[in-house]
Amino acid sequence: SFKDAFPHLITLLDDAVNMALDADEPVEQNFIRKHYLEDLKNDKTETSARYRVFGCPPGAYGIGILDLIEAQNWKDEHDFAECYVNWGGFAYSKRSPEGIEAKSEFTHRLTTVEVAI
Repeated sequence: SFKDAFPHLITLLDDAVNMALDADEPVEQNFIRKHYLEDLKNDKTETSARYRVFGCPPGAYGIGILDLIEAQNWKDEHDFAECYVNWGGFAYSKRSPEGIEAKSEFTHRLTTVEVAI
């Protein structure tokens, strides 16, 4: 997987995220900082408010969608969404390069995006 083949890139992405979060600039010009500050106001911890790099569980590959399709074990798009969150809900950062379960944070992050790949 990407995270296993290029762990140094996760560190670089996390460094870039933290630079943006810590930048002293107006939130109208820095949406990542805007969302971070909103998370802190809504009782998110400092650490979880910084999560921006997500992936599959440590030691796993993919996001489980193919298995769901092959097993024909789905009814509608909600089943795919649940699978995507369950398999992709692990945060990776310089502090947690081994990954940490963060499904609620991942779900929250997805509310601010239009497309997820």
